Amino acid sequence: MIRINTRMPDALWVDMKAQVASCRVAEKRIIELLSKYGVEKTRATIEDIHGYAERRMRKEIERLTDGVYEGETFLDSDGFSDARIRIKVSIRIAGDEAWVDFAGSDPQVTGFVNSPMANTATCVYVAFLTTVTTPDIPHNEGVYRPVHITAPEGSVVNARFPAPVGSCTLDTACAILEACWMALSKVLPDRVPAGWNRWNGPTITGVDPRSDAFYVMFGFNGFGGAGGMPGLDGRHYIGDGIDLGGLIAPNIETNETDYPHITAFNEFTTDSCGAGKWRGGCGAKYRITLHDEHPTLVMFGDGKVTPPYGLFGGMPGSCNLALINEGTAGQRELAAKQTVQLSRGDTYTTYPSGGGGWGNPRERDPDAVREDARNEIISRDAASTLYGVVLEGEDDIINMVKTRALRGGT
Repeated sequence: MIRINTRMPDALWVDMKAQVASCRVAEKRIIELLSKYGVEKTRATIEDIHGYAERRMRKEIERLTDGVYEGETFLDSDGFSDARIRIKVSIRIAGDEAWVDFAGSDPQVTGFVNSPMANTATCVYVAFLTTVTTPDIPHNEGVYRPVHITAPEGSVVNARFPAPVGSCTLDTACAILEACWMALSKVLPDRVPAGWNRWNGPTITGVDPRSDAFYVMFGFNGFGGAGGMPGLDGRHYIGDGIDLGGLIAPNIETNETDYPHITAFNEFTTDSCGAGKWRGGCGAKYRITLHDEHPTLVMFGDGKVTPPYGLFGGMPGSCNLALINEGTAGQRELAAKQTVQLSRGDTYTTYPSGGGGWGNPRERDPDAVREDARNEIISRDAASTLYGVVLEGEDDIINMVKTRALRGGT
């Protein structure tokens, strides 16, 4: 019954069978453990593993300076209103425990960006696992025990049923993570990155003229840039923050085989990255031409108004942008959340944002600025106006006299 009530029953059925199979394998392995070691020893061992992770996490929290640290960010809209949606967090560090409170966040909204408490908690845990913990601490239930999370019921981060929550794991999750990162940056400046790209991709549906079969193309938007952080520039072309690089960009050959779309280009966007001592990663502009008669495109992104934030003097990345029929008389800009009916030959072009920068751009190594300019990550103008590095000639030679003058003699 579930299968036949979906638009893609065969694809769903494969996924469901995989989930059932994984549960069966897990059941088999657990029974093997219990048969070999018994219930009591197995439970005790699991608790030992959790307890070890908890102790390690408490030690890391205890290293932090006690105090209250705040952060906030905004969603562009919920698709029904243009009003920005505030997400505010306060993180209180006391001894070896942390209290994370979302009081001050906006009430739940009409659109599908509301977050249930489980999703909000996941975002908090991701924020702590990427900054407070170290890579050798196991990721399990024990890590979460010293972190206490509260959020007002009926708010956008703890919505009451039946509020729509379909997009909560995308941009709302990114915004919650960003707010937590911004708060943690005040106590852990050397471990927290600047802002990452948010989602800027559509779902496109239609009938493939090659087969007369209905298709659904999910535009997994792994095109945006990551934020810079101390000692590390943001990675290019890596997607949104909550996925931490786990969200891939479409494979061109596979897409053109599976869907009636032809890719025109897929390349880095110059100057999309936020400037900084450690700059953000680039977004990649991407265009497809649609070859079915009446495709429907549904946008469900964010970040057109709210760019990836910069930290400690770093500049924000670019904002998201998406266009239909760019460069023609029929060009139109897409809203972050919108449904449009298209025709054969129309184009969809996306310009995902680059990541935010970390630190003063004028402190960036001039040789790194030159390399970025030669690789068209930044323009010569940005090298001069943002980074204070003057490049001359076809080989982009650094004029150190003019560069020192622009940088105030440093």
